[in-house]
Amino acid sequence: MLRCVLRCVLRCVLAFSARRLWRERWLHQLFFRILNMLYNWFLKRLNRVVHSTLAERNAARKKSRRIARTLRVELFEDRLALAFTAFDAGILTVDVNYADEAAILTNDGTNISLTSNQAITGTGGSSFSTADVTKIIITNVNNSAGQSIVFAGTSAYSLSDGLASSGVETNTFNVGVTATGAASINVTAPQSIIVNANLTGGTGGTTLLGQGLAVLNTDGVTVQSGAVVSATGNVSVTGQGGSGSGGNNYGVYVYLSGKIAAGGTGTVTVSGTGGSGSGDNNYGVYVYNPNNVTNIDSTITSGAGTLTVSGTGGSGSGSLNHGVFVRGFTSAISSGGGSVSVTGQ
Repeated sequence: MLRCVLRCVLRCVLAFSARRLWRERWLHQLFFRILNMLYNWFLKRLNRVVHSTLAERNAARKKSRRIARTLRVELFEDRLALAFTAFDAGILTVDVNYADEAAILTNDGTNISLTSNQAITGTGGSSFSTADVTKIIITNVNNSAGQSIVFAGTSAYSLSDGLASSGVETNTFNVGVTATGAASINVTAPQSIIVNANLTGGTGGTTLLGQGLAVLNTDGVTVQSGAVVSATGNVSVTGQGGSGSGGNNYGVYVYLSGKIAAGGTGTVTVSGTGGSGSGDNNYGVYVYNPNNVTNIDSTITSGAGTLTVSGTGGSGSGSLNHGVFVRGFTSAISSGGGSVSVTGQ
């Protein structure tokens, strides 16, 4: 429409010039050329403005679409952040990946069942034949915080391919787990490991690591209530007390007839560091049996293999942060023939 208006103006001007200036043809031609140049310049400027406006509008639309798409993806991922199971060729994998999720594996001798305070997804389901499970893998793919896994039930777990747990903050064993043959038990917990029942590794050994990463009042690894952590192969227990300010955050705590041991020539290595909070009594390695409790003992022992215990007291401002503390009449660190090394600082 703008072009039509301009053309009408040009025609009127030309008509006027033709009547008034028909004798001065060179002036008419000059005037026409000037008007034509102005016309072309104005169209170019108008096109630039129009294209610039359209480009900005398209860019804004693309940006809003990207934001909306991102929000949809994030919401979808949040919906998928639930306990996930898979079961293949005897290997049961449980991915505990929702923040503050509390999962429980229960073995009644016939079936192993998974329960959780979050929905359970995946192809594995929530119940598995005990006889078909040869290995259990516990993971936390999303690195979510505040999680726990409890091994419970009325029957101990016997796994020919062993147990591997990593990433879940707190691992609690209320029922025994045995890895047979050459299999191993490997548990790495970002916060703590609580052992209330026997953990027995095969020739592949038993390795426990409680890292105490959060600012909480926790012990790195606790072995208590008559539980024995052992293996046909080597045994390694490492713990870091939590950094909470309450005190009594032990690296490795062997209590009430708890035992860490290895048979045959297997080595035993225990290393603990007390919590770094401002409280007192953050011991590195604490072996304790109350004097008023009889017929039980809390011990760290080896057979013919080397026994190494090292403890570092908490680095906080509190007092009595011993590196290694053995307390009680029946508490002991001993060997059945192998060399023994105990270092506290």
